[in-house]
Amino acid sequence: MITEFAEAFRTAFYQYFSSIYFYPFTAVVCMMLTLRTGSWLQKRVLVYIPVCIFAITLCNPVYWKLAGVTADYTYSRSYWLIPIFPVIACALASYISRFNIRKVAALLVIFTVVCVVWGGNIRSLCTNKNAHTSENIYKLPQDVVDIADAVIANSDGNIRMLAPNEINMYIRQYDARIGLVYHAWNEEITFEEKSFVLNGESRLITFKSLTEEMNRDWADIYYLIAAQPYTDWNYLVLKNSQYATEEITDSGLKIIYKNGNYTVFVKSNSILESGL
Repeated sequence: MITEFAEAFRTAFYQYFSSIYFYPFTAVVCMMLTLRTGSWLQKRVLVYIPVCIFAITLCNPVYWKLAGVTADYTYSRSYWLIPIFPVIACALASYISRFNIRKVAALLVIFTVVCVVWGGNIRSLCTNKNAHTSENIYKLPQDVVDIADAVIANSDGNIRMLAPNEINMYIRQYDARIGLVYHAWNEEITFEEKSFVLNGESRLITFKSLTEEMNRDWADIYYLIAAQPYTDWNYLVLKNSQYATEEITDSGLKIIYKNGNYTVFVKSNSILESGL
């Protein structure tokens, strides 16, 4: 159990900070400085309380087990309980107040440059494929709005959508009635690993294999259909470049919406005929 807990602790740390260790390192330094020169109130608020929370939650194997009962991601999200950024901000504000204005300005410039260079990659933010110019009042990609509206209009209220990551990232922000087989960062429902034979080849259905298939340049529609009984999807969203029209003929799917980028399919027995 201790080995499993240690691995869960390491994974949670990586998931939360995404390998950007500048922030926890800075928080620890600020705590050490506060212990050395801070007031009793500062020590209690910026050091003792966060450390106690850290010990009771993330350093506690019992808490790890209890967190796993609720959801797979609960333990890693427990880092939200640790006031890392308030600790940094309050500690820096305390130290900056001791300097004259010129030293304060120089310190802020240096710290800002360090944060930009070490704490994140500005270029990647500007070139991220998920960045977009909003065309609607929801500040979401227009494709997401159009797909959601089409699915809601043609459903009987029971929606379990299988879609690429760039759709999953936003669609529940627009309409929470739309359930997802998996989210861009985690599965919204879980399913056991299954194996089946497709075209004489043994294939596995796992969370990883399903997400990889959904986000390929060319998706295997027959694999996605074979995965349906195990994932319970009834709406399938694919990029227009991910499939060929002839693949749909004998697949048991119907198209309910198509635009310049995406096509939305529905299982034949799930569609409301009156809505077509």
